[in-house]
Amino acid sequence: METQNNIEENPLTSRVTDELTGVYNRTGFYKYTRELLDQHQEMQFCILYWNIRRFKVVNNLFGWATGDKILVQLADSMRKEFQGSIATYGRLERDNFVCCVPLEYITQGKWMKLGDISYRMGDLNYHFSCCYGIYEIEDRSLSVSEMGDKARMAMETVKDNYMCSYAWYTEEMWSSIVEEQQLSSDFKEAIAQKQFKVYYQPICNGENGQVTGAEALVRWKHPVRGLISPGVFIPLFERNGYISLNYSRNSI
Repeated sequence: METQNNIEENPLTSRVTDELTGVYNRTGFYKYTRELLDQHQEMQFCILYWNIRRFKVVNNLFGWATGDKILVQLADSMRKEFQGSIATYGRLERDNFVCCVPLEYITQGKWMKLGDISYRMGDLNYHFSCCYGIYEIEDRSLSVSEMGDKARMAMETVKDNYMCSYAWYTEEMWSSIVEEQQLSSDFKEAIAQKQFKVYYQPICNGENGQVTGAEALVRWKHPVRGLISPGVFIPLFERNGYISLNYSRNSI
């Protein structure tokens, strides 16, 4: 297999490279990662997927041109890091990058510097952090696209957690996604069948015991899953836009 740097220098292969950064695009990464895995059956590999946190803020504050420069800088860092290595890397979309590297590269912690991005604008030096998802390739019969999805799924679990920058993919993550999708699919039928029950918890005056109001508590009595906690379905329905919470208390 040609080295990735040689492929990028060949103008006839532009269909497999990202126009902005020159690294593989989605098509190129999938194609050459499959070749990499097929040619190195004896090696254990990981897919690393990462994203620049709050990158939209960069574009909004400094403009798209500056944002593009940061993406190019990140791609250049990848190119330098993997020069001559058994690895593939690319930009899948926007600020989402991916690489396929030997497991040893991950366990040694070398990958953490890939997202260490600093960019100087005027007299100020800005630092940008990334979040990562890692999938250790155990089933090579999966498509590279599916492998990348698993790494991305792991990344999504820490995307809003600034105390943790990365996560390894586990099958429990997939089970959680499947369960959330099933609950979302059941929502309209649950509304039609009036499966959501509202209970009112009295609010009393501590001095005289008089009821002054009530707090409405909703419960979902699912015909198959039984009683589902609002701590499970409310955050899910908020994320997908099914509900909008109002925390005010209604008097009775």
